Amino acid sequence: MMQQKRNKGKRSIGRRIFTLGTILLVSLIVGFSLFAAYAVDEERDDALLRAVGEDTFTRFYYHAPEGESVEGLSGYRAVLWEEECQGAGAEFVYTPLEDIPETLQNAFIAIEDRRFYRHAGVDVLRTGKAVLNSVFHFAPRFGGSTITQQLIKNIGGEREQTARRKLKEMLRALSLERRHDKKEILEAYLNIVPMSENRIGVGAAARLYFGKTPSELSLAECAGIAAVTKAPALYAPEKSMQKYLARRALVLGEMRAADMISEQAYEEAMADTPVLVMDKGKECTARSWYTETVLRDVERDLIEKGYTQTAAKALLAGGGLRIYTAVDIEAQRGAERFFENEEHFKAFGEGFSASFVLLSPKDGNLCAIIGNTGRKKGNRLLNHATDTLRAPGSALKPIALYAPAIDEGRINEATVFDDIPVSFREDGSFWPNNADGRFSGLITPRDALARSKNTVAVSLYRMLGAEHIYACLSRLGVDTVVRKEISQNGKRLTDLAPAPLALGELTRGVTLLSLARAYLPLADEGRLHNVRSYLLVTDRYGTPLLSPEAEEARIFKPTTASVMTHLLRSVVEEGSADALSLPALVDTAGKTGTSGGARDRFFIGYTPYYLGGVWCGYETGGRAVEGDIHLRAFDAAMKEAHGPMLLKTEEKHFTMARGLRAVRVCADSGLLPSGACALDPRGERTRIVWLEEGDVPTARCRTHVLYHYSDEGKGILLSPMPGARQISLVRTERELPLDLYVEDAEYTCRPLGDVAPAGGDRLFYAALLPQDRYGGHPESEGRPFNALARNAEASDRQIKPRPIPEKKPEKKAPERKKERKNPLDALLKRFRRFGIK
Repeated sequence: MMQQKRNKGKRSIGRRIFTLGTILLVSLIVGFSLFAAYAVDEERDDALLRAVGEDTFTRFYYHAPEGESVEGLSGYRAVLWEEECQGAGAEFVYTPLEDIPETLQNAFIAIEDRRFYRHAGVDVLRTGKAVLNSVFHFAPRFGGSTITQQLIKNIGGEREQTARRKLKEMLRALSLERRHDKKEILEAYLNIVPMSENRIGVGAAARLYFGKTPSELSLAECAGIAAVTKAPALYAPEKSMQKYLARRALVLGEMRAADMISEQAYEEAMADTPVLVMDKGKECTARSWYTETVLRDVERDLIEKGYTQTAAKALLAGGGLRIYTAVDIEAQRGAERFFENEEHFKAFGEGFSASFVLLSPKDGNLCAIIGNTGRKKGNRLLNHATDTLRAPGSALKPIALYAPAIDEGRINEATVFDDIPVSFREDGSFWPNNADGRFSGLITPRDALARSKNTVAVSLYRMLGAEHIYACLSRLGVDTVVRKEISQNGKRLTDLAPAPLALGELTRGVTLLSLARAYLPLADEGRLHNVRSYLLVTDRYGTPLLSPEAEEARIFKPTTASVMTHLLRSVVEEGSADALSLPALVDTAGKTGTSGGARDRFFIGYTPYYLGGVWCGYETGGRAVEGDIHLRAFDAAMKEAHGPMLLKTEEKHFTMARGLRAVRVCADSGLLPSGACALDPRGERTRIVWLEEGDVPTARCRTHVLYHYSDEGKGILLSPMPGARQISLVRTERELPLDLYVEDAEYTCRPLGDVAPAGGDRLFYAALLPQDRYGGHPESEGRPFNALARNAEASDRQIKPRPIPEKKPEKKAPERKKERKNPLDALLKRFRRFGIK
């Protein structure tokens, strides 16, 4: 009885184990099936395989009215960019399998996958050994990948070393072999296998090393090419002949062990001394800066989509792609004409460089790009527009300081700043100084930008705060600002300080392209666009591979963009870029930028049609750039770009956004002008500013104060005298610890009260200033305009100057009602005259 119960219990446990095992097995099968369905995209893998070979030319197109329409690109008329449509040249030479000798095929099979013709895409035995080796480490390295798996990895696999990636690769290999035969797979593999010197495939390798086609190679040369592919940077003959020969011997040994070659052939090949020619093929015409930018962008986007770098390079080098670019062909050719003419730059000596970018403000498309001066003589050269980081100087101010402050309502175009240093040291130094070494005193944002005032920039920095400015620049895509970092030598680095963020002396700098892009919101009603060098990429069959979307983000209000454009027009009309001739043809706005020591010169500017940017400097960065070459380059390139557009009349001018009003204000107070403003001895002191309705002032200026002035005594009179004229001075509370030159100092005043005015060649209110404090002095160090008149009487010194009173509307006295006379009152009045009561 007990035995029966025990047997029954054992059978119950067995059934449970069987049931659990079945559930686990089913779960594994279902899970594996689901993973396989997710991991294998058969259509994508087939497209990648087809892309290797056949029509190897990558073709570029540009838009022109005479072109043909393109499916998927509304309004685009494609014209073949003939001079840019090259094959892969020395980088890629597609070779059909029938032109690849069996010896070369066998060399790869022997060293990479000896059972290639016997497995179904995955070598189970070899994979098992690789797994055991990963556990017990009986060999330093043991690869388990078949040629099919390597092909998958090369045409679009993943690189991370994980079990999940390996399983996915195996599933794709099995799937690929079900749909394609071995010869098709081997042909694709031999044409995409990476070699040294950025060569892809055995055809390019044969020409590079031996100056031959694959069919002309000897056994030793075939084994040598197969030897390189394991690690081209290590085993390529030009890198290390010793390692190359050792690896070649291993390949020959594997071929002999597999009976692919005879003993005699093996010995002869082992004794063969390689003769390298390093034939890089016929020199290809150098690609333009534009198409090289396109190739870089397409490669990046292919990798982001899931292609490996090898696969992306192979597609671009010989995949027969069709690339529809965003280039403005006339603008690109015009820019090339100027920057390739070395006569324009020969005065600057060796090492001088310049770059140029041109964007469409309405969509951010890259219209033209130049990476350096002179005729482009090679490919994959350093592009100073996209690859060089340099300090932008004052070109950072509009996007980092002025635009955010205006957008947030902290300032407007009528705000008045005091252009004086913000800090003074005990040693008599001060900070910051302005580029011209001059201080203007009271100044509006328009004049501050035109004259690139560092003092105003620092005031805005203090107003906004470092973190806020950093966030604003990040939103604009300026991502090279150092927030907090420790350098290799342990030094703390940060750009969250006045010099980097207010004056543009960034630690790393910015690229010209990223700086120009950050100006797009100023040129397009506050919208930031992504920059696109191409609009569509298809394979040779017309199947779309890449189609980047036009993206935009609202960064500033339209009113902010309009006000900033109005401010930046002053830079080209009367400021640091007044040498430009383009503004005479079309409205132009922009900002110059100069890094410390004038090592870099930038100009970013825009019209209603285009936004362009120029950088000039020396490659080593150690020399100053003299003159205005950056402005001349911008002027010439932009005129070429605009071409027939300048004949139009309707779009030559910027338009102001709705919600803005043009208002005339006093430049010294930001308020409506008073009668005294017109009597300022400096002349016109009013400005037209654009303000939102809520910012329009209602009060009139009380900063200008009326005085009498004696031309005979060359000074201020505190009471009228014969022959005196009336003027106005600007009231200020300025007190400087140093006696600095300030442009408006001699036109300032203070109410004296009971303090006697100062005589001599000093400000008439000098005695009112605390000890060791100054109101500034005129540039000539001579007699200031607001000194006390020499013919002023002593009594005048006690009279207070009075501000001009504001005119108030006269009030009419209320009308009195006529009282009706009572006849009895008149009679009583007569009686009283005679004493009768």
